[in-house]
Amino acid sequence: MTWEETSGSAPGYGEQAEGASIPGGRRPQRTPEEIRSALLAASPGKTTGGRAALPSSSLPQGSRTSGVLELILAITGVGLSAFMAMHMGLLSSVLLGAGIMDTLASFLERYYLLQAVAPLLILAIVVHVILALRKVPGSFHQQRLLLGVGRAMRHFDTFAWGVQLVSAVVIVALVSVHLWVLLTDLPIEAAKSGARVQGIYLWLYIPLLLAVESHISAGVYRIAVKWGINRRSLLHALLTLWTVLVLALGAAILVVFYRLGGSA
Repeated sequence: MTWEETSGSAPGYGEQAEGASIPGGRRPQRTPEEIRSALLAASPGKTTGGRAALPSSSLPQGSRTSGVLELILAITGVGLSAFMAMHMGLLSSVLLGAGIMDTLASFLERYYLLQAVAPLLILAIVVHVILALRKVPGSFHQQRLLLGVGRAMRHFDTFAWGVQLVSAVVIVALVSVHLWVLLTDLPIEAAKSGARVQGIYLWLYIPLLLAVESHISAGVYRIAVKWGINRRSLLHALLTLWTVLVLALGAAILVVFYRLGGSA
């Protein structure tokens, strides 16, 4: 069914419904719910949860491709978030003692788990960044428009997207340095990490911790909302608690590394 065929059955805002009176000469405006109901009544397609369910064959090829790319973006984002949780777990072992962390790191290197994961991690990061760049305003004019819209809307979801953009730039820059330093100074040892934190790399790890945590929290929130979890108040509470716990754990890890570097 074409738009021309449905337009007569579903008038838009400001159009007069058949038989409706016009007090004072003004046209009555239809609510979004009335327009949606009219469109559903005029459409022969099925409905799912009150929404029109179009057959997949009627969707434009570009829409299906965008949906697949969005799914891959979400999967890589969740995967990278899971890796960061495991990475934080490994680092937190230093709170129990430098020897325990060295034992875990030695296990990973003995069975080449670190070498196996590193290429997959880099690939996931590259894919995630490329797919995310599709939606980033490229020109200065577009960025100004985005900033203006964000200020006008004052909506948390728009703010969350802005946090993702800014934190992503910081992460790409700092993670590149972190991976280079780490992979060129194997094996991983608590004493080496402490020496780096005691030195100039402390000022790399602090903003990296803040950027990674803010990016993950904003990203998980937007993925949940995008894919149908609309209980925003619950998401806000859970992610706020998660952020506080992760930042507290990260700060404790940096303090222990700093002390190890000072005692070396």
